[in-house]
Amino acid sequence: MTHGIKKYVITDIHGCLASFRTLVSEKLKPGLNDVLYLLGDFIDRGPNPKGVLDYVLELKDLGYNVHCIRGNHEQIMLDVRQDKALQNLWRRVGGWTTLQSFGATDIDQVPQHYIDMLEAMPFYVELPNHLLVHAGFDFESPTNIFDN
Repeated sequence: MTHGIKKYVITDIHGCLASFRTLVSEKLKPGLNDVLYLLGDFIDRGPNPKGVLDYVLELKDLGYNVHCIRGNHEQIMLDVRQDKALQNLWRRVGGWTTLQSFGATDIDQVPQHYIDMLEAMPFYVELPNHLLVHAGFDFESPTNIFDN
């Protein structure tokens, strides 16, 4: 019996590698043809944000069809690189655990390939019958998809 392609949507992992790994590998058990949509907030708060990012990279390296969308926690981490004044805010909303998971005390100590990974994440994915986004759309943005 052949089953169709399964599509899974997961959001707000927040550094909880053990729970995320258990969900994917023991509960969902996706096949290589199935699709995982991960809707942001991979980092902050939980005990192993770096591990979550590493696991996502591992899944991709193993050939799983994984689509990652940037959440507000990834965005603030990226924003801190441009505006150090945001660092205290980021640390209060969970960024401190993210830094610790990298063995870092400052955003500039996070290896560049992780920054590149986060920067490459789109803000949404458009499917034939759905728009997938982490938390909402900015209707004031000049790149507002609804005005196209």
